[in-house]
Amino acid sequence: ANTNGLVIALDVDSGKERWRVDVRAEVLAAPQVAGGRVLVQTADERLLGLDAKNGEEVWVYTSETPLLTLRGTSTPVIENGIVYTGFASGKIIALEINDGRLVWDKAVAIAKGQSEIDRIVDIDASPLIHRSAVYAASYNGHLFAYAQASGAAQWRYEVSSYRSLTHGVVHIYVIDDKARIYAIDANSGEQLWEQTEFIHREISSPIVFGGYL
Repeated sequence: ANTNGLVIALDVDSGKERWRVDVRAEVLAAPQVAGGRVLVQTADERLLGLDAKNGEEVWVYTSETPLLTLRGTSTPVIENGIVYTGFASGKIIALEINDGRLVWDKAVAIAKGQSEIDRIVDIDASPLIHRSAVYAASYNGHLFAYAQASGAAQWRYEVSSYRSLTHGVVHIYVIDDKARIYAIDANSGEQLWEQTEFIHREISSPIVFGGYL
């Protein structure tokens, strides 16, 4: 996919083009494939389910588009036939991958404030699925833990973030918009520690490897 709105499928063996589809908006996140569907999230707040064989649109979910947003979109995450993703409205959704049926939707943040900048509540990072819970963080909002099956909120932690989350054995790691790093208890939502040595240094999203973050 590219910023011109084209989604192109290539043969994995030969590299020959199988199909291409114009989704009529920028695609800033990598399409995801599962269950015979290609999931494409566009910059104009749509999530499309395309037929993996021919690229035809099977279903589309449309979210409201705020006047001002961060540049970027959440990358859909697929688990057991359900796709989870976030939008610039501050909402996270769960849809059936086959037909696009809405399973649940929740607000990670609610826009507030007088200026449009204050009202930005984008979810630009992918939701994180860990131990039957779905974790999502938003700009000017919170880090939430939701029950994967029902979407019931389990806890929330106030933090403004647009970077991807990651997890350890029992921790969720999040980096806020000032590049402070937090370790949060995955079960309770309590803060375990905070690292402030990288403030304003534009660090990347976190990765856990070999006991290190």
